[in-house]
Amino acid sequence: MRIASWNVNSIRARLDHVHRFLREANPDVLCLQETKVPDSDFPTDTFARLGYETHRAGEKSYNGVAIVSRHPVADVRVGLVDAAEGDERRLIAGTVRGMRVLSAYIPNGKSLDSPAYEQKLVWLDRLLTTLKADGAPEAPLAVCGDFNVTRDDRDVYDPARYRDQLFCSPRERAAIARLEALGFHDTFRETCDAAGHYSWWDYRAGSYQRNRGLRIDYVWVSTAARGHLTHAHIEPAPRAWEKPSDHTPVVADLAWAP
Repeated sequence: MRIASWNVNSIRARLDHVHRFLREANPDVLCLQETKVPDSDFPTDTFARLGYETHRAGEKSYNGVAIVSRHPVADVRVGLVDAAEGDERRLIAGTVRGMRVLSAYIPNGKSLDSPAYEQKLVWLDRLLTTLKADGAPEAPLAVCGDFNVTRDDRDVYDPARYRDQLFCSPRERAAIARLEALGFHDTFRETCDAAGHYSWWDYRAGSYQRNRGLRIDYVWVSTAARGHLTHAHIEPAPRAWEKPSDHTPVVADLAWAP
């Protein structure tokens, strides 16, 4: 089963890109983030023509997540397990061929002295509570999305510049370490130890062309699914397409048969 994750930075703006990626990469499941449309405006029909069903949780102009799958999706849940009224649309979960798949868009945090930074850390801890409720680590789970956190300095083009800054602060990385301690494995790092591989590049200053990026997008799998992992990679090509998202897809292949 091929699982991919992609922050598309507007499904309206990137719909042709997503369709192209589906045709070329042929994922079984694609988790999307920053769709930026209410559910009624999500282009479900266009995905259906490609053989994919869609489940989405969106809002106008901001946030928004979706699961696009060529297989039936069961037990769909929107939001964190302790969701409160008015929560932003940042998480959707569903079960695909016995694998629980979550598409997550973690808050940016804005700056270390912003209330949004503390809210980001709280949100990450709430995500752990949600994963435990879904049976982690014993159950087969894949947690996909834009985490807005680098795991370590290998994921930063200039570690000295980003030292103790947003995306790289000790408290953010500690939250990621708690995810690992819960029994989740970074599929890309299971197959590649090297630095210099990124999933996001700023639109400014030729960042993509100069490979000045960050690795902040992940496909994590629980211990129960780890043994089925055969390969994982970051697919850089879409970042070079015309009018791209500032993120590019992350892909994990699992020899998974429920």
